[in-house]
Amino acid sequence: MTEAERTARERVRLQAVARFEVGEKNREIAAASRVSKRSVERWRRQWREGG
Repeated sequence: MTEAERTARERVRLQAVARFEVGEKNREIAAASRVSKRSVERWRRQWREGG
């Protein structure tokens, strides 16, 4: 994976965090971010745990 790809992926994760903070549902975030619901679930779990 290139540096640009890593940066783009991190940007998607940070956008997901902003959506977690306002209470958006995982399936809505997944659809908007064009990632799997499973990925969003994993990100949310990590976010809750302070990661």
